[in-house]
Amino acid sequence: MRRALITLVVPAVVVAAPARAQDSTAEHTGGWCFRGRPRGTCSQFVLLEETIQWHFAGSGAEDFLLTGTLGFMRNVGTSAAFGVAGFVDGDGETVAGGMTARYRRWLGQTSSLDLELGTLLFTESYLAVPSPVVGVKWGVSDLVGLTTRLEVRRYDWGTTVPLYLGAEARSWAALTTIPLTVVGFFIGAAIALSSM
Repeated sequence: MRRALITLVVPAVVVAAPARAQDSTAEHTGGWCFRGRPRGTCSQFVLLEETIQWHFAGSGAEDFLLTGTLGFMRNVGTSAAFGVAGFVDGDGETVAGGMTARYRRWLGQTSSLDLELGTLLFTESYLAVPSPVVGVKWGVSDLVGLTTRLEVRRYDWGTTVPLYLGAEARSWAALTTIPLTVVGFFIGAAIALSSM
């Protein structure tokens, strides 16, 4: 659990300090941005996301899933971006992490639709890796978003396919939610332990 919290917090702190200065100059040069925007404003940008999702359908999953994501994307043309990201998940019982490839379609200057495809690469439980992950995200101003995520979880005893729906904070908003994520992770762990 401690490793998951460090993985969620440390990348955000490392990225945040120089990102503020980069973000203001990027608006004039089209270079790196901390908050993603279409080409012309940014040529490439950081992905920093804090996500809470609730188990919506399928079996073999806890009630919620907290995810921290750190990566980068590059704008290609005026309406698309491609990138990669690493993530760490926690649901009160399982801590897992992996990588995803990401495609973003800009739906104007203030909203976007993301498609991600990846796999879990490590876990601290009986979940087998690799296990595929697919997600769709809709974001507003690269600050907040709605998410859906489908996982194919492989175990020794069989396979489950849980579907999650949730909300996320991105870029600057994600920096403010990191303390809430840490607190939520501990509350979720306490609830999971008390129900055993």
